[in-house]
Amino acid sequence: MDEILGGDDPRKLKWEIVKGSADKINAIAEELKADLVSRMDKVVAAGKENPTWATVMVPKLTAEVRWNVVESVLTFPDHVSPDKAK
Repeated sequence: MDEILGGDDPRKLKWEIVKGSADKINAIAEELKADLVSRMDKVVAAGKENPTWATVMVPKLTAEVRWNVVESVLTFPDHVSPDKAK
């Protein structure tokens, strides 16, 4: 998943990852799902002990942004035509 996100610089998204095999895309999707579950588990735990904007909303929003970016890259082929003439 980090290979798509370009490390710490969000301007360096790797769109060519979708040229990989379906197995690679599925593996990244599973990694994304596991990452989201892990992040949300931490948000729930923090929210029970110390519910503040910083402990609940910031991590939740960060997780949602990561999800949206990676999901967009993975589903990009679904939204374009392989035949430019169409």
